[in-house]
Amino acid sequence: MYPYEESYDQFGYLPRQQHQPDYPVPTSPEMDLAQPMIAPPAFTPPFPSWQTGSSGIRRCINRNTYIWLTNGDKFWFFPKFVGRNAVVGFRWRRRLGWIFDVIDLRRIQSYQCF
Repeated sequence: MYPYEESYDQFGYLPRQQHQPDYPVPTSPEMDLAQPMIAPPAFTPPFPSWQTGSSGIRRCINRNTYIWLTNGDKFWFFPKFVGRNAVVGFRWRRRLGWIFDVIDLRRIQSYQCF
C-alpha cells in the first residue's frame, strides 16, 4: 500500500495543488473588488520624469492610473488595494476590457493617476 493512496479522488487522480502567491491577496469582505464600469481615458499620458517608483501609489486607489513597468510595458490600471509588495486591481485590455491583475511593486517604474 502506497502512503499517498488515500489522497486520490474517486476517479483515481491526485487533487490539484493550489498555487499560493508570494504576495498577500486581500480577502476581507469589506473590500470592494468590483471592476470599473467605464473604460479609461482615450489618451496616453507622457512619461512623468518627476515621479519614479511605486511610492505613493496608495493615493491612486479607485482612480484611473497609467502605469509604466520596468520591462517597458505601459497600460491603464484601476488599483483597488495596495499591499506591502503588490498592487491589486484591474488592467485595461482593449479587446477584453478590465481584467483582474496583481502587479509586484518592484516592477513599477512610474505611474500617474487621474
